[in-house]
Amino acid sequence: MNSINIRFEVSFGTGSEYDAEALQKIQQELATTVKRLQAQYTKNNSSRTSPPPKQQTDFFQFARAETENMTKASRFNTARNYRTAIARLHQYVSFSPLPFHSITPLFIDNFEKYLQNQGCNLNTISCYLRTLRAIYNKAVELELTPQQSPFIRAFTGYENTRKRGIPKLLIRKLISLDCSKRPTLQLAKDLFLFSIYVRGISFVDIAFLKKSHIYGNYLTYYRRKTHQQITVKLEPPSLEILNRYADTSQAGYLFPILRDTSPADNYREYRYQLGVYNKRLNKLSKLLGDQYHLSSYVSRHTWASLAKEQGISVSIISESLGHTSEKTTRIYMKALEKQKLDQANQKLINRMLVTRKSLNK
Repeated sequence: MNSINIRFEVSFGTGSEYDAEALQKIQQELATTVKRLQAQYTKNNSSRTSPPPKQQTDFFQFARAETENMTKASRFNTARNYRTAIARLHQYVSFSPLPFHSITPLFIDNFEKYLQNQGCNLNTISCYLRTLRAIYNKAVELELTPQQSPFIRAFTGYENTRKRGIPKLLIRKLISLDCSKRPTLQLAKDLFLFSIYVRGISFVDIAFLKKSHIYGNYLTYYRRKTHQQITVKLEPPSLEILNRYADTSQAGYLFPILRDTSPADNYREYRYQLGVYNKRLNKLSKLLGDQYHLSSYVSRHTWASLAKEQGISVSIISESLGHTSEKTTRIYMKALEKQKLDQANQKLINRMLVTRKSLNK
């Protein structure tokens, strides 16, 4: 490191009562001037000096650090999404480091095409790109890179998939299904119905419910995804299910899903139990012998669809589900609206054909 030594001598006439004060002021002004020159020199000559540290230029290293931050903050699902998206990007570029300035709209366009060629569906691609965009924008916020808007043309929305909600007749069929001799299927059945009874509560929130969340006949909890507080009145069917599993969890949870371990271990166990739950729901689907496929998300979509059928407004449904915006809720609703349009079109065609047959007679 280069340095410059400068010596100043300032003298005053003898007998001046302001000598000490003047010297102090000059010293302060000189210190301020030196700092200003240092800052100006560093800024004006940044292009000629050595490059900044690697963590300020390498996207992968910054992204891994952000993933670690999410893990430390117990945001395990976000950390998991980060790792998955980073791994996909690493497969594409196959080298490291990846400078921030290389991430341009064209770069993201080509990455999106790569994912399509790999057989990823639009919603999976959107998830990867939204995740990488969040990491990139964090780097911009920390002034590690200027904003180049590389994701401006990328698809980061949602593609409407098949209808996930199930009709009331199938719910009644599930309720009457006897699983008493198969305890694991009985638990899966009860968890699915409990989700519907409690306004579409998600599996992750069910898994972490404790006795402390119940106040009289009300259940109050915070959604683990959005941290919104949800309060639901427990109706007789949901209370019946809760009573069935009272004191079955040694860890103090309402349902025998998780053990009382560290937050990180709890998350891993939740991911494992989610897979087990979906496999059991798949078995229930086969027992029901219907075209509908049960999954952990279906109960949530089912409650939203049934609520819409009852004329409940989207804003109320959104609040009940704990969505941060009505946009997410409307995605739930679109499949239901499409089905209604299909049914209306079918009725119209049937009536038209009946009229045509009567005219031919």
